[in-house]
Amino acid sequence: MEVKLIISALVAFFALINPVHKILVITSLQNQFDNKQLRYLSIKSSFPAFLIVVFFLFLRDLIFNYVFHIQLYAFKVTCGVVLFYNGIEGLQKGALIKIDQNIKLDDILTVPIAMPMIAGPATITAAVTFPAH
Repeated sequence: MEVKLIISALVAFFALINPVHKILVITSLQNQFDNKQLRYLSIKSSFPAFLIVVFFLFLRDLIFNYVFHIQLYAFKVTCGVVLFYNGIEGLQKGALIKIDQNIKLDDILTVPIAMPMIAGPATITAAVTFPAH
Protein backbone atom coordinates (compact mmCIF):
# COMPACT_ATOMS: atom_id res chain seq x y z
CA MET A 1 0.00 0.00 0.00
CA GLU A 2 2.81 2.46 0.85
CA VAL A 3 4.62 1.76 -2.43
CA LYS A 4 1.46 2.65 -4.34
CA LEU A 5 1.19 5.94 -2.43
CA ILE A 6 4.85 6.79 -3.06
CA ILE A 7 4.54 6.06 -6.79
CA SER A 8 1.34 8.09 -6.94
CA ALA A 9 3.05 11.01 -5.21
CA LEU A 10 6.09 10.87 -7.50
CA VAL A 11 3.95 10.80 -10.64
CA ALA A 12 1.85 13.70 -9.39
CA PHE A 13 4.92 15.77 -8.50
CA PHE A 14 6.43 15.03 -11.91
CA ALA A 15 3.24 16.27 -13.56
CA LEU A 16 2.95 19.33 -11.32
CA ILE A 17 6.59 20.38 -11.49
CA ASN A 18 6.27 19.98 -15.26
CA PRO A 19 9.84 19.70 -16.52
CA VAL A 20 8.60 20.16 -20.08
CA HIS A 21 7.40 23.64 -19.16
CA LYS A 22 10.76 24.42 -17.58
CA ILE A 23 12.49 23.32 -20.79
CA LEU A 24 10.21 25.59 -22.83
CA VAL A 25 10.96 28.55 -20.56
CA ILE A 26 14.70 27.89 -20.66
CA THR A 27 14.73 27.52 -24.44
CA SER A 28 12.74 30.73 -24.83
CA LEU A 29 15.72 32.50 -23.26
CA GLN A 30 18.17 31.28 -25.91
CA ASN A 31 18.25 34.70 -27.57
CA GLN A 32 19.42 36.36 -24.35
CA PHE A 33 21.85 33.80 -22.91
CA ASP A 34 24.32 31.26 -24.29
CA ASN A 35 24.09 27.48 -23.68
CA LYS A 36 26.47 27.53 -20.70
CA GLN A 37 24.40 30.23 -18.97
CA LEU A 38 21.16 28.35 -19.70
CA ARG A 39 22.59 25.14 -18.21
CA TYR A 40 23.65 27.14 -15.14
CA LEU A 41 20.15 28.66 -14.91
CA SER A 42 18.49 25.27 -15.19
CA ILE A 43 20.61 23.63 -12.50
CA LYS A 44 20.74 26.55 -10.08
CA SER A 45 17.01 27.26 -10.25
CA SER A 46 16.15 23.69 -9.29
CA PHE A 47 17.78 23.95 -5.88
CA PRO A 48 15.63 26.79 -4.43
CA ALA A 49 12.53 25.17 -5.92
CA PHE A 50 13.39 21.92 -4.15
CA LEU A 51 13.92 23.77 -0.86
CA ILE A 52 10.55 25.53 -1.19
CA VAL A 53 8.69 22.26 -1.76
CA VAL A 54 10.50 20.50 1.11
CA PHE A 55 9.83 23.48 3.38
CA PHE A 56 6.09 23.27 2.74
CA LEU A 57 6.10 19.46 2.90
CA PHE A 58 7.58 19.27 6.40
CA LEU A 59 6.34 22.50 7.96
CA ARG A 60 2.78 22.59 6.63
CA ASP A 61 1.10 22.18 10.02
CA LEU A 62 3.22 24.90 11.57
CA ILE A 63 2.65 27.26 8.63
CA PHE A 64 -1.10 26.78 8.35
CA ASN A 65 -2.18 26.22 11.94
CA TYR A 66 0.13 28.46 13.92
CA VAL A 67 1.38 31.16 11.56
CA PHE A 68 -1.56 31.85 9.24
CA HIS A 69 -4.44 30.14 11.10
CA ILE A 70 -6.02 28.81 7.90
CA GLN A 71 -7.53 25.46 7.00
CA LEU A 72 -6.10 23.22 4.29
CA TYR A 73 -9.25 23.44 2.13
CA ALA A 74 -9.00 27.27 2.14
CA PHE A 75 -5.43 26.98 0.89
CA LYS A 76 -6.52 24.60 -1.89
CA VAL A 77 -9.24 27.02 -3.04
CA THR A 78 -6.86 29.98 -2.95
CA CYS A 79 -4.22 28.13 -4.97
CA GLY A 80 -6.87 27.19 -7.50
CA VAL A 81 -7.79 30.85 -7.88
CA VAL A 82 -4.13 31.81 -8.26
CA LEU A 83 -3.60 29.13 -10.94
CA PHE A 84 -6.70 30.30 -12.81
CA TYR A 85 -5.57 33.94 -12.64
CA ASN A 86 -2.05 33.06 -13.82
CA GLY A 87 -3.50 31.08 -16.72
CA ILE A 88 -5.73 33.96 -17.79
CA GLU A 89 -2.82 36.41 -17.52
CA GLY A 90 -0.63 34.09 -19.59
CA LEU A 91 -3.28 33.81 -22.28
CA GLN A 92 -3.83 37.56 -22.44
CA LYS A 93 -0.12 38.44 -22.55
CA GLY A 94 0.89 35.51 -24.74
CA ALA A 95 3.59 34.43 -22.25
CA LEU A 96 3.73 33.45 -18.61
CA ILE A 97 6.89 35.42 -17.89
CA LYS A 98 8.54 38.33 -19.60
CA ILE A 99 12.22 38.93 -18.94
CA ASP A 100 13.94 42.20 -19.72
CA GLN A 101 16.79 42.06 -22.24
CA ASN A 102 19.27 43.71 -19.83
CA ILE A 103 18.62 41.50 -16.81
CA LYS A 104 21.40 39.49 -15.18
CA LEU A 105 21.19 35.72 -15.03
CA ASP A 106 21.40 35.52 -11.22
CA ASP A 107 18.45 37.91 -10.90
CA ILE A 108 16.01 35.41 -12.41
CA LEU A 109 17.20 32.18 -10.77
CA THR A 110 14.81 32.23 -7.83
CA VAL A 111 12.04 34.46 -9.15
CA PRO A 112 10.51 33.78 -11.69
CA ILE A 113 12.25 30.52 -12.65
CA ALA A 114 12.41 28.58 -9.34
CA MET A 115 9.25 30.17 -7.98
CA PRO A 116 6.60 30.14 -9.50
CA MET A 117 7.72 28.33 -12.68
CA ILE A 118 9.03 25.18 -10.97
CA ALA A 119 7.65 25.35 -7.43
CA GLY A 120 4.41 27.13 -8.14
CA PRO A 121 0.99 27.05 -6.52
CA ALA A 122 0.11 23.58 -7.85
CA THR A 123 3.35 22.00 -6.66
CA ILE A 124 3.13 23.61 -3.23
CA THR A 125 -0.52 22.56 -2.88
CA ALA A 126 0.44 18.99 -3.78
CA ALA A 127 3.29 19.01 -1.26
CA VAL A 128 0.95 20.27 1.43
CA THR A 129 -2.01 18.00 0.69
CA PHE A 130 -0.33 14.65 -0.05
CA PRO A 131 0.49 13.93 3.59
CA ALA A 132 -3.14 14.74 4.48
CA HIS A 133 -4.53 11.79 2.47
